[in-house]
Amino acid sequence: VLGDQVGAQVAAHGALSGDGVSLFDGLRIGNMYISSNLTNMSLSPLLFDQVDVQLSGQSGETGTNGVIMNAIPRSGGNTFHGAALVSGSAPSLQGSNTENLANRGVAGASTTLKKLFDINGAIGGPIKQDKVWFYVTSRYFTNEFYLAGLNYASDPTAIRRVEDPGNQAFGGTYTYDNNGRVTWGITEKQKLTGWYAYQYKVDPHWTIAAGTTAPEAVRVTTWHTQLSTFKWIYTATNRLLFEAGVAPGASPDTIIAEPDRINGISIQEQGSPVGSTLGIRPLIYRAPQGFDFDDRLPSQSFAVSSSYVTGSHSVKVGFDMQRGHFWRGDNNDSTGGIWYRTREYVPNLVTIQAPNAG
Repeated sequence: VLGDQVGAQVAAHGALSGDGVSLFDGLRIGNMYISSNLTNMSLSPLLFDQVDVQLSGQSGETGTNGVIMNAIPRSGGNTFHGAALVSGSAPSLQGSNTENLANRGVAGASTTLKKLFDINGAIGGPIKQDKVWFYVTSRYFTNEFYLAGLNYASDPTAIRRVEDPGNQAFGGTYTYDNNGRVTWGITEKQKLTGWYAYQYKVDPHWTIAAGTTAPEAVRVTTWHTQLSTFKWIYTATNRLLFEAGVAPGASPDTIIAEPDRINGISIQEQGSPVGSTLGIRPLIYRAPQGFDFDDRLPSQSFAVSSSYVTGSHSVKVGFDMQRGHFWRGDNNDSTGGIWYRTREYVPNLVTIQAPNAG
């Protein structure tokens, strides 16, 4: 349910990881990435009343045999209540065994923590006593790390790249998340709920952890994710239940090279061959390569069902559908679609991309 940048995948009992399904109050909230079953949103833990995780024996409406995660949100009540949750850590709280490894003759460095904290707040209460309630949450969190063995360049425009030993590369993300839910008790037997969330997430050093691109030349990724659910519940009798819901959402993102990341025509250094004494590492620097991306991922989920429950048996009949599309607009405007390839700083290839036709 608490996704990473592109939708965290989980699996159990040998099932396919793409078969996992994210549900919010029984409605699919997956975006059009991967298998469309999972969400890339990272929602506040204060939002949920409970989270049900099914590893086997899935119900018919899930549609897969993967891990099913259904988050049940809070809805407020007749009295005002609030909560706060703050957590974090610092480099001074992180342990390391690199010194012990060095004493045993094992060289190397490890990625270390730069910054980590998570701030959550929530409040709920009545809009109209015994009739309408609200619940809202807000969250800001960030997680940054220093990347072992990679530093910024002393001069990002230089043809022969020289690292600045005092300026270590780092990566991570930061996220703003705000959402609210309103519950209307239409009658004693009918309830209507509406929920909306907007999340702004940024990765200023996209793919930096791969170690293949210099930190001054990586792209910036931004997500502007919106998600909503609307659900009607009618308890006709103590045995018969009707439900209907819709979950429209959108997960647009951009993966672009900012102007300050363009320090000349990009160079892909292949690194020193075996036997060379120069020891030059393979790295893309001065600017990124390839295309910038402008993605649009609208989706809508629909569900209608009726349940009949006896003391020992139950039957549920319904309809569930999810639709949407993944549109990607590529362009090479930022880099000009040209870069060099070198071996120990000697050019051996020039790539010139044709502009996209559409």
